[in-house]
Amino acid sequence: MAYNKIIYNGNTLIDLTEDTISQDKVLAGITFHGVDGEQATGSMPNRGAVSGTIATKDGTYTVPQGYHDGRGSVGISATEKSKLIAGNIKSGVSLLGVVGSYAGEGVNLQAKTVTPTASTQTVSADAGYDGLSAVTVNAIPYAEVENEYGTTVTIG
Repeated sequence: MAYNKIIYNGNTLIDLTEDTISQDKVLAGITFHGVDGEQATGSMPNRGAVSGTIATKDGTYTVPQGYHDGRGSVGISATEKSKLIAGNIKSGVSLLGVVGSYAGEGVNLQAKTVTPTASTQTVSADAGYDGLSAVTVNAIPYAEVENEYGTTVTIG
């Protein structure tokens, strides 16, 4: 028979009746007495030092249930941490304590002039240029000439 409350000479020596302990709150392998006075064994896993990493912007780390000794840590993965350098971050922006220094690279732009035709045209930068700074589109060639019956219009 288990006892959950012991009173001696009017004094309560042991009272387990209001205890809230349960097996999942006691380390695995450790014995204790429950509210009913019966001996029980804990089932909470001892995780020791748990460590993890986060590798994406929206990544999370789920801490496993159990006892932790306080020596664990969670951090950014080494691959992602190596990318956090000033030259990869816009100048004036601070990201996780790294102040950016990237101000952009100079680009070699080209201006072009085109004249419309009856066919589709693709206007692209020539080799050696990074892109177009401007495209000037000339007017469609148009001419009117009077003739004996009226006016002849030439387009293109």
